[in-house]
Amino acid sequence: MVVAAFCLICWLTAAKPPDVQQNSVRQIWEDSALGQNRDQRGCLQAAGFVWCEGAGKCIRPWKEACPGGTDFCRTYCAQGAQ
Repeated sequence: MVVAAFCLICWLTAAKPPDVQQNSVRQIWEDSALGQNRDQRGCLQAAGFVWCEGAGKCIRPWKEACPGGTDFCRTYCAQGAQ
């Protein structure tokens, strides 16, 4: 019984997790610098935030006004005027 317990303990402590390549770990950090679903200014697009140049921050267009309009609004209005 003691021998079986000793063998079990040795087997459990000898188990090691698989080696992770350094490049794959480094790549994850490089890709997720801004986080998922964030644009180049850091606005969380998945939650509906867009950059407002006039306010100088990320806003939700349906909750807050953006002086001068958002990039999307300016582009859409310019296409409609043509």
